[in-house]
Amino acid sequence: AVIAVISSITLVNSYALHHWPIWWWYSADLPIGVRFSSTLSNLNIDGNIGQYTLARDLIMAGAQRWNNIGTDFQLYQAYSGSHYVLAEPVDGTGNILALTTCNVSSGRINDCDTKYDTAELWSSNDNAVQLKILKYVAIHEFGHWVFFEDVGDDPGEHPYDPATTMVAWYDKNLMQAVQTHDSWSLKEVYP
Repeated sequence: AVIAVISSITLVNSYALHHWPIWWWYSADLPIGVRFSSTLSNLNIDGNIGQYTLARDLIMAGAQRWNNIGTDFQLYQAYSGSHYVLAEPVDGTGNILALTTCNVSSGRINDCDTKYDTAELWSSNDNAVQLKILKYVAIHEFGHWVFFEDVGDDPGEHPYDPATTMVAWYDKNLMQAVQTHDSWSLKEVYP
């Protein structure tokens, strides 16, 4: 399965930070409030629909992995603002699991939205084999909120290291935590 991102600008590979000046980066108002849509109840988690609170908690657990790095980039649950997490049909099962869209104006990240595919079968169990682990996909998707792009989807375009949270396909072993390189890159952008 592929994890996709759409942006109004080109995203940056976290590996590029080794070679690009830091002033090139986009900035966001921090911390970032995350609004949760009631459509999260449409996700099939562990064979059940209608589990808004579980979906929200799993996605916030993914956000917490980025918060634990200890930078100015922090995500928190909000009840107003322009950053949304929702659930809608994307492309059916087995291809795109979630879709993140970020918009920038004048070098500022104005909003990021993540849509989780309601056609997928999600799991709350970190040991799930057949189902996609919602928390792990959330960790990856929040990486797009700092404008890290998928890595490994086009090996000729940018370097590939299999030990990145931002791997372009679903890999529960890589997505279960913010990997060392991604953590280092975040610290470079948001000290």
